[in-house]
Amino acid sequence: MKNLSTKIVLVSLLTLSLNSYAQKLPFSGLFGQIGVGYNGSSTYASGTTTVNSVKVLGDYNVGKTYNFAESIAMGYNYVINPKVRLGVGFEYNIMIASPKQDVTLKSGNTTAILGQSMEKNAYNFFLAPGYVIGNDGLAYAKFGLASSRTDLLGDTINFKGYTVGVGYKYAIDPNIFLFGEVNYSVYDDQSSSPVTSISGVQANHTLNYTNNSTMALVGYGFSF
Repeated sequence: MKNLSTKIVLVSLLTLSLNSYAQKLPFSGLFGQIGVGYNGSSTYASGTTTVNSVKVLGDYNVGKTYNFAESIAMGYNYVINPKVRLGVGFEYNIMIASPKQDVTLKSGNTTAILGQSMEKNAYNFFLAPGYVIGNDGLAYAKFGLASSRTDLLGDTINFKGYTVGVGYKYAIDPNIFLFGEVNYSVYDDQSSSPVTSISGVQANHTLNYTNNSTMALVGYGFSF
């Protein structure tokens, strides 16, 4: 019983010591941040279109969309040593005033508008290893599992993939920091079978999509 009590006391002292150690170091513990930025997304389509039981051969073009984005993230920075951090977190990005992009099919000399595409939002779960620079800076990389939701020809397409990024945080006081980062996301292929019309005639599509995006963000955050 005495040995058990001793072990409990030692573990408690060690925990308090680690917590005290972490609190003395910059960019450690729980954090939350808000950012705004610019997002560029590229979607590519391939497949077949059938009109009046006849397959129409041609090239699909979804194009690129550019829009402002708002980002909210929360996470925790683990102290590996006085200079090294490992961040774990969740990030949610909302596309602001996302423009609608025409989806077209070019067959021969004719180009038909099939419908529209619009990116809605994206999120990711990430790891962020970082290195403390001086007393006020943190350079970090990001690696995460990502998801993006896009409305395409009346269907909602949920893209799944991964994201990588780099960033820098600067502490303006012990609890408030500024940050800037750039993230690149690549998503797995998705498919859908939308029904639209071409010149008033029903068109049935079987399409495969790929997507990638680049987002640049700046903002501020709080360490708790």
